[in-house]
Parts: sequence; structure tokens; C-alpha cells
Amino acid sequence: MMVVEVNAIRKAIEVAVEAHANQRRRDGVTPYITHPAHVATLVAMYGGSHRAIISAWLHDVMEDTEGNSGYLIIDGYLQTCGLHYKTAALIDEMISALTKDKTIMNREERNEENLRRLLCAPPETILVKLCDRISNLSDMGNVEDTFGERYLEDSQVLYSGLYTRARELGYIVPLNVFDQLIKF
Repeated sequence: MMVVEVNAIRKAIEVAVEAHANQRRRDGVTPYITHPAHVATLVAMYGGSHRAIISAWLHDVMEDTEGNSGYLIIDGYLQTCGLHYKTAALIDEMISALTKDKTIMNREERNEENLRRLLCAPPETILVKLCDRISNLSDMGNVEDTFGERYLEDSQVLYSGLYTRARELGYIVPLNVFDQLIKF
């Protein structure tokens, strides 16, 4: 990896840490930043490029910040990260595809629309999404509550929707891990 890529990852980490500074996981105790860190680690472990690692660090910034601030944060990062503008545009496309559209109120419709965008996005977006779900499912603990049941149900639908494309791209190991977690 080149120095500019390593520096861009470091800057993505700083941006994610700041964006999620006062947020906690569902348990109310664990700092939220542990999730993007886990996703980025999984992406790297499964062979993701610097683009995928950066997208993993930043994947929840737009969803989990107030108003348009997430978009401004990502835009500011992409303009100053030092990466070639085509690489920055690719990362932007990946993060956008990983971000659910909050304006779609119906959960099933929102999930279907997100799946369509994931399947049309740059290929490594699928790897980041698989790692995101692996992280969330392995962190959930009790899926007996309504949120947990819905999340597991949505994960099963997502798995089915991503299965063929993930296999085509060679993401067999994370796909198998995801499969085991939704069966657990």
C-alpha cells in the first residue's frame, strides 16, 4: 500500500472517531466507533483494498449523524484525503450505496432500494456490507427483542439478495460467516 493510501485510511479513522464521538452501541455502554473499527478489520482480513477499508470506517457516518452533517463530513473528507479524484468518487459511491435512504419510511421498500443500490455499486461494496452485517450480528447478543428479530429477518433477506453477486466476486468466506450468523 502506498503512503497516500495509508494516510487516507488514517484520516478516515480520525473522521469516523470524531463523527461517532458521543455515540454508543445498542447496549448504551460500548462506544459506537468499535463497530466501524470491527468492520474495517474484517474488510482488511478478507482482502479488501484501501478503498473498501476507508468505506468501512466511514460507512455509518451519513446514517448516524444529524441532518446533512454526515454528507458534509464525507464530502470534506473526500476533498482533503489526498486520493486521486476518481478513487475519492469511487469511495463516495460505495458509502452512498451502504447508506440507507431514511426518506423511505416502509422498512421493506427501504431495504429493497438499498439492495438495488448495493448490487449496482462498485464490487467491494458487497464485501463491506457483508462485514457490516457480520459485525452487527456477532455483536447483537439477544435477538429476542423486536429490533433483533427484525434485524435478523432483514439480514436473511439481504443474504439472499447478495448471495449470487458475493459468490461471483469471490467473497465466499465472509458469505459463509454471514450465513452461519443468520442461522445461529
